[in-house]
Amino acid sequence: MSCARNRAAWTLPAKAPDMPLSGSYWGAIRGLKRVLTRASGKAAIRSRIAVALLVLCSSPAIPYSARMRREIDMLAYSLEIEEALLPLLPELLEDFWALGANVETIVAAVADLNLPPTSRVVDLGCGKGAVSISLARRLNFQVLGIDLFEPFVDEARERAIQEGVDHLCEFQHGNIVSLANKIEPSDVAVFAALGDTLGKRSETMRILRHYVRPGGYIIIDDGYQRRADAPVIPGFEGAAMRDVALAGWTGEGDVLVAEHIVTGAEEGQAELIAHRAESVANVHPQLADRIRKFAREQAEEYEYLEQEFVSATWVFRRT
Repeated sequence: MSCARNRAAWTLPAKAPDMPLSGSYWGAIRGLKRVLTRASGKAAIRSRIAVALLVLCSSPAIPYSARMRREIDMLAYSLEIEEALLPLLPELLEDFWALGANVETIVAAVADLNLPPTSRVVDLGCGKGAVSISLARRLNFQVLGIDLFEPFVDEARERAIQEGVDHLCEFQHGNIVSLANKIEPSDVAVFAALGDTLGKRSETMRILRHYVRPGGYIIIDDGYQRRADAPVIPGFEGAAMRDVALAGWTGEGDVLVAEHIVTGAEEGQAELIAHRAESVANVHPQLADRIRKFAREQAEEYEYLEQEFVSATWVFRRT
């Protein structure tokens, strides 16, 4: 997926106190939780994702309220996919571990900080754990990864065991907004490939600062437009020139201490998406047109990233 929004840091709203929900709703949620907590392994994780999304999208036990509409919209928005294809997400994303994050650049940026070996990192919206696991494996840091999508968290835990770093990595299922004041601040916070999922840059930074001690570092893996008159495409409505983007990120007084420009990060990914999409379309012919449309939109987005967008990894020192 692209570098803008692709890991599940979604800030799904809590149950509204003035919104009555039926007993069948909570029954469906409890049943979903039981499904999600059973079985293990890659195939099981894919199955659990599909079941969860099918329940969210189509279960008659869940009232299709405004709240549910927002949840499903947020899920689709974050993963750049239309609602009807959400149950196919495990198949469409099977080839992607980093999910758009520039892992090598982020690890190098953290290494350049020359932090002591006892340092702690929090990876916000960790997805399948690519950044967290790489930091633990290469720098021997303690890393906490947080993600709202529980199947991603499960897959990250499984991968950490495979990589032999499960003693250094902890993965937590949760909402990074509601947890902002409940987790001890770390030395470094990473926010990678999530774009405007949490809102405007200034709003996002106010959330991220809760996770980092004063004097610690916040790493933003994002980017900026090459030119002011660049076309606007869906998902990049908030894209801005470098000075505007940095003004948003530093609105709380934090200091930019390093900038890493990333090139070629999207190379070959459009072809990978197209190949996978075609395979999925052949298995699900009733959705083939929508699946191929998704692949075309991804190809257009990759073209935009290559021609109009500069991928950058910024390191800010928290004041």
